[in-house]
Parts: sequence; structure tokens; C-alpha cells
Amino acid sequence: MSITTCPTEIVDAPAQRVWDLLTRPEELAQWSGAGLLEGPERPVQPGDILVLSVGLAGPLKVRIEVKEMEPPRRLALDVRLPLKVVNHEVVVVTPIEPGRSRVTFN
Repeated sequence: MSITTCPTEIVDAPAQRVWDLLTRPEELAQWSGAGLLEGPERPVQPGDILVLSVGLAGPLKVRIEVKEMEPPRRLALDVRLPLKVVNHEVVVVTPIEPGRSRVTFN
């Protein structure tokens, strides 16, 4: 079974700041509320793997593989969740005016 969605949000942040939050493992973990278990100490690159710990009822591991990048605009990821669920995510960051960006997932 495959489900496709395309949520979009306008955020009050410059596109570069959004890109940094998505591609710097420590910042990604902090803003997402997850714990960083594994990941590089630099911005991610294609082929990198991140492992995050999420959940209040007991930690679950989420494995993120960076598939493709077109900095600072497009990031393709495979997000492996528990129960063998895999989300193929594409995040697109588009500046719309100074200090504001559109962020679209898939």
C-alpha cells in the first residue's frame, strides 16, 4: 500500500535557516524533539545515515538515509520507522520573501 501526501507550510524563517535545521543533525534532533543516536558532526551528505530516538511512551528508533540533495532547495530522504514502515520523503524549501519560506514535504 502506498499513500502520497504533499503538505506545505509557510514559515517565518529564511530558506537558509530552514535548510540548516534539516541538514545539521544536532539541530534536526533539537527542533524535532528527538534524541540523536547516530549521525555525522557536520551537515549531512548523500549516503549519510541518522538514527533518532523518538516517543514519550518509550523510545523508538527512526533511521533516516539521505538519498539526494540539491542545496539549499531539495532534500530526498528514506525514513525508516518501526514496523518496517518506510517513508520516501522529498523536502523542498523555497524562499518567498526575506525572512519567509515555503516548505513542502513530498
